[in-house]
Amino acid sequence: GKDSGFREYNLTPLNDSGWNYRVDKDIDFKLIPLKNGDANHPWEQPPVALQGKMFAADGKLVDVTLVPEGATLLRRVTFSLPGAAAQ
Repeated sequence: GKDSGFREYNLTPLNDSGWNYRVDKDIDFKLIPLKNGDANHPWEQPPVALQGKMFAADGKLVDVTLVPEGATLLRRVTFSLPGAAAQ
């Protein structure tokens, strides 16, 4: 049949490092340009990110760069199958 253009991904993180961060309301983030960013293709090559510090699970401050959510592999929009139960 005709290719719909939709794809199914099965992604599994290799490890759990970089998870469980907390934001401190008193810490500022700055908007930074990303190398190889392309404003005409922001989902594939986001042009900007936020850079700052967050608290890791152990309570230590760590440097982070946050890319737009829609540009990450684990945050793609999905559609359920007709009749499938909502989760």
